[in-house]
Amino acid sequence: MSVTSRRWGVAILASLMGCGSLPPATTELPVVNDGGPEVVDGGVQCTAELEAKMSATLAAAPATESFYLELRRDSDGRVFRAYRVISGKSPVTETTQLQSASTAKWIAATVVLDVVANPGNYPGGGQVNGRALTLDSPIRDFLPSWKPTLGTLSASNRLASVTLRQLLAFTSGLEREHACISSTTDPDVCISNLVDANLAENANGSAPRTFYYSGAHLFVAARAAVHASGLGDWGALFKRFKEVHGVFQTPLESPGPAQFGAGGFFPASGAGNSPSPAGAMRYTAGDYTPFLVKLVHGEILPLATVAELFGDEVVRQGVGIEYSPLLDDGEAWHYNLGNWTECASASFSPQCASARRYSSPGSFGTYPFVDFNPSEQGDAPFVGLLGYGGTTPGVASTVIALYRTLGLGSAGSRDLAQQWAASSCP
Repeated sequence: MSVTSRRWGVAILASLMGCGSLPPATTELPVVNDGGPEVVDGGVQCTAELEAKMSATLAAAPATESFYLELRRDSDGRVFRAYRVISGKSPVTETTQLQSASTAKWIAATVVLDVVANPGNYPGGGQVNGRALTLDSPIRDFLPSWKPTLGTLSASNRLASVTLRQLLAFTSGLEREHACISSTTDPDVCISNLVDANLAENANGSAPRTFYYSGAHLFVAARAAVHASGLGDWGALFKRFKEVHGVFQTPLESPGPAQFGAGGFFPASGAGNSPSPAGAMRYTAGDYTPFLVKLVHGEILPLATVAELFGDEVVRQGVGIEYSPLLDDGEAWHYNLGNWTECASASFSPQCASARRYSSPGSFGTYPFVDFNPSEQGDAPFVGLLGYGGTTPGVASTVIALYRTLGLGSAGSRDLAQQWAASSCP
């Protein structure tokens, strides 16, 4: 079979149409331990050599924590799994439960968009007071609490015109977080607290919007989706999403500080409060890639909505980047709706856009991604997740650097994983 015969394509909309899900993997591939790689040839010509190279590279890569890599390619559904166990550290495998941190943002944005695009999945039908929730809906129409704690929100304030799209793209003007987004505060009370905290920053309604990376935007977007879904809280909404789409077997809830160390606590779902959709999730390492496969094949969201999800909102909205954690590492990534367009350079270029590599790395060291892997021969797409076993926040750049030991692709070249995804020797 040609690698491009089931391509996801340059234009997501046309090429995903009717592709269906990936076929089940028939071979579980290399396990890497400190003792060296063990490579099993699954019978796919040219593939075994690349898998051996990836395994050997990962075995030699600098790491202070155990980790797990899973790749799924589209051409034949093949799955590559590699494990590295560091002496004295617990192993990470496809069944290890991980703390999401910001990897939850991609999932949460997809849940919100499901309420928008597939309203029939939810008892509220995606409406509040007869208004259908859309990406360009003013958020004030769906959240009565979108106002200051005291008084009303002036029409001249920039917050008065915020849309769902701007919330999911982190261009809403919510630059100041409030502690309530990671507490047991009633989420509607929290939204008014967020408005209070950001009123002064947005007093000039004609000021240009900027991108500012913060969980506050997604907190508000998720609450609007909860209202439109007709369900009681974010936990109930996510439970319904999982049931409808058959993804994620673990609940969206707090893992608890005892399991993941200081700073890893987020509120559990319960009456009057919700988990933080921007970061309070746990899942097994093997849960995320099947979700991504369904997502890009249009099995969760309609293909037009998938295109919106991966659309560069920095370019679309013409905004500057006021704060991005990637700029601290010298890279000019752009943001879409709950996920990033990667760019391994100090300035965003047409090459970064055309590479079509999307991800949502988390502070605790989990790095999920979709790589459409284009070349002159066509696309050879694959999805992946690298789960790093650390319990300390702030290791997102570490896990990205670890993945890049496979050889970051540049113009005209492919890294080992991209070559593997494109492997189709006769």
